[in-house]
Amino acid sequence: MKNLILFVLLALGLSACDKEEIVPAGKYCTDIETFVQTHFPQQSILQVIRERDDLRTQYIVSLTDGVLLEFNRNCDIMEIQAPFALPASVIPPKVWDFAEANYPSNYIVAWELDGPHQEVELDNGIGLIFTKDGEFLKIDY
Repeated sequence: MKNLILFVLLALGLSACDKEEIVPAGKYCTDIETFVQTHFPQQSILQVIRERDDLRTQYIVSLTDGVLLEFNRNCDIMEIQAPFALPASVIPPKVWDFAEANYPSNYIVAWELDGPHQEVELDNGIGLIFTKDGEFLKIDY
């Protein structure tokens, strides 16, 4: 029982270290704004939230048409989610070409860079996992 109480208190303490704050326009790195203007020119930034915990900082960016972008502390894009087809310009060419060749009637709605892998999600819910270099690894249902 003491271990359970200690675990709960530790979990609460760790979650209390998380911090979210809205970043005012013009106060986030210009790489975020440049990325949006380059790849989503018909949209604008609604909100940027900086999330910090003990190990990392990330920026969650909401655009006007429901697109969500996640950038790391260096303002490198790490994840993109959209309610519609993502533009080819945000998907690495080898990944885009694989999806186009093997799923011609579907389109990519999400992309994520996660450690040594990247993954795209198609509009039919199928996930495709690749190496960082764009080599296909497997399907994730």
